[in-house]
Amino acid sequence: MAPKKRRKFNTCPNCAYQFQGVDNYCPNCGQENHNLNVPFKHLFLELLEGTLHFDTKFGHTIKLLLFKPGRLTEQFVQNKRAAYVPPIRLYVFISFIFFLVIAADSLHKSEETGVQASVTTSTAIEEDPNQDFDSNQIRENFTRIAAITDPAKLDSILRADNIPQNNFTRTGLQKVARFISYSPAERSHRFYKNVSLMMFLFMPFFALILKGAYFRQKRNYIQHLIFSIHFHCFLFLIFTVSVLLDALFGSNVTEPFAILI
Repeated sequence: MAPKKRRKFNTCPNCAYQFQGVDNYCPNCGQENHNLNVPFKHLFLELLEGTLHFDTKFGHTIKLLLFKPGRLTEQFVQNKRAAYVPPIRLYVFISFIFFLVIAADSLHKSEETGVQASVTTSTAIEEDPNQDFDSNQIRENFTRIAAITDPAKLDSILRADNIPQNNFTRTGLQKVARFISYSPAERSHRFYKNVSLMMFLFMPFFALILKGAYFRQKRNYIQHLIFSIHFHCFLFLIFTVSVLLDALFGSNVTEPFAILI
């Protein structure tokens, strides 16, 4: 890795400490000895250089993450980190790409769903002008059911279908109604959003579980945490690929699981 090119000061702007030629940081206050007050062209070239360097490290990291995820963690545990993206930065970057893909996919599906719904409604009315066809009205009905807070009203709906009335069935009815009221794009977006949040919160607990399961190996908790981060990065990649495949082939395989979230 090429050393960073610095435009050094003779005196620290923050605390007036007199720098030596080799000082990259101020020994007195810790501020970096690097002048950023330069034309934009210089900053742009620095950013480009850093991006290309990141791309090289990212390529090495992704290759191991996809095909040998355990090897990537092993490299970090052995302190061989220079050629790879740090775990936290990798997680932030991959999750950003994931949410970007999700947002684009949700927007595309919303537009596509609106067009398909319009075509379907027009076709159905042409085939049978006397039928009362309104999918939006059906969705609104389920939306109203999902918003009901009075247990007596929920019980009346359950009673009409001979379903036992208790807290479990009331909650189940509202979950089903809420799920049906969502558009396909909303279902997919909700599924991925909740799963990603659950994954983020679960990472430290997953590392703790590994620490307990492999206590005989006498590994530090941080080693299990690094593996947990890499594992969840791998899952994010799988989710991202599944969304892209869904966009290409039009088969949403996540919808059957979305009701559980």
